[in-house]
Amino acid sequence: QTITITPPTPDFPDDVTWSCEEYAAFTSITEATPFTGSLPTTGSGVIGNIDGTYCPYVANHADQILATCGNTFKIIRTWTVLNWCTSQFITVDADGDDNIQIIKIEDATPPLISKSPFTVSANVFGVHPQPCTSTGFLPPPDEISDNCNGFSIKIFTPVGEAVYVNGSNGALGGYIPSPGLGIGNHLITYSAEDECSNTSEIQVTVTVIDNIAPVAVCDQIT
Repeated sequence: QTITITPPTPDFPDDVTWSCEEYAAFTSITEATPFTGSLPTTGSGVIGNIDGTYCPYVANHADQILATCGNTFKIIRTWTVLNWCTSQFITVDADGDDNIQIIKIEDATPPLISKSPFTVSANVFGVHPQPCTSTGFLPPPDEISDNCNGFSIKIFTPVGEAVYVNGSNGALGGYIPSPGLGIGNHLITYSAEDECSNTSEIQVTVTVIDNIAPVAVCDQIT
């Protein structure tokens, strides 16, 4: 009588993606510990079916960490599994999954941005028949935040991108570019992009008002 003991085939953990908010709250989620489905206790998974009485497997792993964007990253986790009885290394499980596990920390959430409508004064005198216009100040957003990363702000007007106070972006606001905006209502676009290229935009109404007193010009004396 021949009795053959066949150990179960190891089950490699699946790839997993975590948000940067989840990682910020629980950094242990990337560890090689069991996946529980509960953030306070979970890891990114371990190999299943490796314990046995007669022919156990020995398993370990090595991580390669790659930066992606902002403070996000991915881990390439390579699992090494050895069958003690056969001295065979296992690289594929019964489901066809290989021994390379990809763990990602991602930022897929755009910045939050808000700005109330506002008014600017005409500051460029009109010369008949051209009306007066405004190259006035466009303030920065009232509120702006991002879940994980830094961000940049751009401000666009119907006559072009704003002339920024700091020379590079709208964090401190900017000015309406020449030739300026005429009297009335105009839509200004505020755009925020984080370090992972997530973008949000809002349109804000700016009202150009004429509070420049007219100047009398005498071109003939009679």
